[in-house]
Amino acid sequence: NVRKQWYQRRVRGLWGERLIILNLLSDSFMLFNRDDHYVKVPLPRRSLIIMSGDGRYEWKHAIAREDIQARRISVTFRELSPEFLSGDRAEEGHRIIEIASNLV
Repeated sequence: NVRKQWYQRRVRGLWGERLIILNLLSDSFMLFNRDDHYVKVPLPRRSLIIMSGDGRYEWKHAIAREDIQARRISVTFRELSPEFLSGDRAEEGHRIIEIASNLV
């Protein structure tokens, strides 16, 4: 039985268009699923994947436990959507950035 945690299709809102993942230490695979169609993408050690558009919003993605062969560390970068940077919700966006800055 394969355990996967699928990251569901996201609704455009708080987070911007791009999702950037830096895969460190070991090779693995990112599994994409859309309407029971699966695509397995290799993530070599020290690789970078940038998801946007349909790849970000129309496909679910996961790293299957059986595809992790050694210790795995990844870093995920997100950006706020334009609405939270300079649009109607810019004040909220500023508060989010302020809170995140205090976590570092």
